[in-house]
Amino acid sequence: MNFKDKIALADVSKEEQVQKMFDEISSRYGKLDYLVNNAGTNVDETIENSKMENYMKVVNTNFIGKMLCIKHSTECAALELSDYNIRVNTVSPGFIPTPLSLAGWTKEQIEEKQKTNPRHRLGKVEDMANTVIFLLSDKADFINGGSCLLR
Repeated sequence: MNFKDKIALADVSKEEQVQKMFDEISSRYGKLDYLVNNAGTNVDETIENSKMENYMKVVNTNFIGKMLCIKHSTECAALELSDYNIRVNTVSPGFIPTPLSLAGWTKEQIEEKQKTNPRHRLGKVEDMANTVIFLLSDKADFINGGSCLLR
């Protein structure tokens, strides 16, 4: 079985699709072990030329989508779930170069962004994956309700 056979897909900004996705997960596997709530998007427009529907897409994906995934997977947050041995943490990575995040950026802008980072480099997807893997591990058993701000 390949990886795509194991995942359920949804537009996280649409509650009925999120509910269907978690119903499918429950049906296939009986329970959810981990939720990595990583859907996100961005708008590459100046304020003057911005279109409200593009900003609403960002809000609906980056905020509403995450809330819907929590609602339909864990039903509440860190304090409410700690008695069930469920931990809820966030990772806020800042700018991570991906095809989506790099759209519209010049080489000079990317180099400037890199210079303003305390480590003088841009984060990598692997940096985020390693952080999430740690938070999901037993080594992070005490961490609950925390936010990891990575810049």
